[in-house]
Amino acid sequence: MKKSAINFVIFFLLTVMIMGCSSSSYGVVKSTREPDITTSITFPSHGDFWYIKERLPIEMESEAGYIEASIGQAFKQALLFSFTNKFAVVVHNTNAFLKFDKGVSTFYTRGNPSEIGIIRFTVQPEKNRRYVWVVSQVGSNAGFFYPESDDIPFSYAKMSNGIYRITLTKPLNAGEYGLVAAGGATGYLAYSFSISDSH
Repeated sequence: MKKSAINFVIFFLLTVMIMGCSSSSYGVVKSTREPDITTSITFPSHGDFWYIKERLPIEMESEAGYIEASIGQAFKQALLFSFTNKFAVVVHNTNAFLKFDKGVSTFYTRGNPSEIGIIRFTVQPEKNRRYVWVVSQVGSNAGFFYPESDDIPFSYAKMSNGIYRITLTKPLNAGEYGLVAAGGATGYLAYSFSISDSH
């Protein structure tokens, strides 16, 4: 099983903290090629991510993901004698505008799915925001979402029209989620959605 990774941009020196647990998560990503299953669906030339509603591709809007360092404590990993960076990707507001029921399982993208992550946000009402932790080894250009439970496993397949179909490998519980990719002026873009309690 592969570890899912996401490339990131660090804008400032990250301070680090003592940590005694694993910093890796295990979102499953696998690449296969399968027959075109969307012959009657035309994806637009613009946009990054879509979902299908009534056989039409609906573009998902992006939100800026701001980087916030984990401040105040320094740590050194046992045995490896190397430092690990930890920071949060933060999105404003406590709820995504896009709402799904618990049956959502498939998204589409033109970009390489190995360079994105699907995550569950932690909601912080007192600061009117959502966030997810990313950890990495110093000197690495890839990080992993932490804790593991916030890294949502998925598989993907490239279709004959060049579009990738992303399929979640397990149902989502109610909460705030997002497809997260490096980009934008703030370092990350989050294509956020909520899973409702009412379904």
